[in-house]
Amino acid sequence: MPICQSFKEDKIIIKGLETNYKTAGTGEIILILHGWGGSSDSWIKVQEVLSGKNYRVIVPDLPGFGKSQQPTIPWKRDDYLIWLLNFLESQKLTSFILISHSFGGSISIKLAAKYPEKIKKLILCSPAGIKQKPDPKAKIIYAAAKIGDLLLSSKHLSKIRNYAKDGLYFLLRRKDYVKAKGPMRQTFINVLNEDLTDEISKIKTDTLIVWGSKDEAISLKNAFVFKKNIAGSKLEILKNVGHSPQLEVPEELSAIIYKFISGAQRAEARACTQKCVTARRRGSSTPFVGRNPPKHTLLRSIGASKGTLSRIHPRPKDPWLSAEEGK
Repeated sequence: MPICQSFKEDKIIIKGLETNYKTAGTGEIILILHGWGGSSDSWIKVQEVLSGKNYRVIVPDLPGFGKSQQPTIPWKRDDYLIWLLNFLESQKLTSFILISHSFGGSISIKLAAKYPEKIKKLILCSPAGIKQKPDPKAKIIYAAAKIGDLLLSSKHLSKIRNYAKDGLYFLLRRKDYVKAKGPMRQTFINVLNEDLTDEISKIKTDTLIVWGSKDEAISLKNAFVFKKNIAGSKLEILKNVGHSPQLEVPEELSAIIYKFISGAQRAEARACTQKCVTARRRGSSTPFVGRNPPKHTLLRSIGASKGTLSRIHPRPKDPWLSAEEGK
């Protein structure tokens, strides 16, 4: 997979743990938080696309994943939030666009609820955070597990009990638990048992929710819960896509994200355009005071009829923009 020329990988110590992270591009800051079992590698294609559109895209490996060290003791989401705040400080990131997926989405929820001033726009891809009610099959498995735990409570049977626990989580399709090692297993349970419904309703940031219609890891039903609880949020459902759109359809996901995050820039340009036109109608020769006009400012065409507008720098055709975008 080709990587843009400005791609860079570094390491830094955060909370006593060596943290690996990738950066690419220059411009407005985008921070990406990957999901459980993922890493910065999971987002390379999206990082490449967005960094090519005048954004500086930063993707860290969360502690316990990728090339970053894992915690020495089990963590909770609040520990990851503290780690994230320290990482932001180390990179001098005070305001940025935040993209996150699954477990990374749940960390983003906490950040957005407590520190909304840091996030310009929030993109949540199949975020975790809503505790699921067990279905009938899960209830039977949990009941059997409790009985088994009592029967295998002896120290001499501890190894059998651990194997039984692995089997339980496998039956519950919690393969992430089975794959986790050391403190990350209890970390997984800590994360799984925490419900963030109250925090979700506190999010006031302009938010885009993206969900795959075939997501088997986190039910599509949750997408509508997020949509209902985050005021003014937008929901994009990707047809025939599972839990990881950044791997399954990175180009489509990048296009959706770019459309959402570039909307603010176009809105600002339109507002400045209106000021410019109004000022010219009033006879002012300096419609922009104290700053340069935006790149896509619209000005009256020379020789055109009254009210006709054209771009000074026509935007080149861009495959990532929809027909509506180009209007």
